[in-house]
Amino acid sequence: RVGGRLHPVSLKVRNGGKETFDLGAQWVCSGQKNITKVLDTFKLETYEQYTKGSKLMELSLGEVTSHRDQISSIGFFSSIEIFLAIKKIDSMCKEVPLIAPENSPHAREWDGMTVETFKNQSLWTSSAKRAFDVAVSNIFDKIEFTPELPYERRVLMRQIVMGCYTKFLATYETSFWREAGLSGQLTRYTDNEESVTSSPVSLVMDAVTSENNAALVGFFTGFGASHWASKSDDEKKHAALETLKSFFGSKAGKPLDFAIK
Repeated sequence: RVGGRLHPVSLKVRNGGKETFDLGAQWVCSGQKNITKVLDTFKLETYEQYTKGSKLMELSLGEVTSHRDQISSIGFFSSIEIFLAIKKIDSMCKEVPLIAPENSPHAREWDGMTVETFKNQSLWTSSAKRAFDVAVSNIFDKIEFTPELPYERRVLMRQIVMGCYTKFLATYETSFWREAGLSGQLTRYTDNEESVTSSPVSLVMDAVTSENNAALVGFFTGFGASHWASKSDDEKKHAALETLKSFFGSKAGKPLDFAIK
């Protein structure tokens, strides 16, 4: 299971052809050294995720906005601060040998620095600081907080399990969303029953392949995924395509092929 679960499926693509897509893990980044080595060993090709164009976001049911930035909802100056902080952390990481981190020239200084200290030295806007505080719930027990988190929060963090996911893929004759100036990215906040009932889709991305075969990949997540888990694949397909149609136009509702897992 190196790099995540895999589930390859063969789907129809343009010109009557077929291509293999994956309903399991799909993305890797340069920081994932082990899976990158596996890819190199087997000479498997990677290509960059397409991000050009406008990205769509639905914050509440019917309230749709668009943006062209990677970080959308925290404001221009906060986005710049987060970007610079990420670059700074990346630069610091390069100075720390993974085998013997204690040999880093800054080991003593950085070992004595809390996240709060780094945050206050690197960020100024309140939105950027709040974004920086976000962490995966299952690592909270490994972080020492001063002052300590409230008891209720600590209990909640221990009881949270990894969320539910359902993934789907839809292939098309053309990447019509790119032609319309869209990146193919859609983010929906489906955290209430009304939005989940209308559609469980919370994330969509461009999945055009290196062979230029057009596709969109999407996910049902969290409450949406669990709420729709007992429904049939046909019902899930209908809900997914209706969502794609409402954001990307009628062509999105007429895929060459479709798969869901």
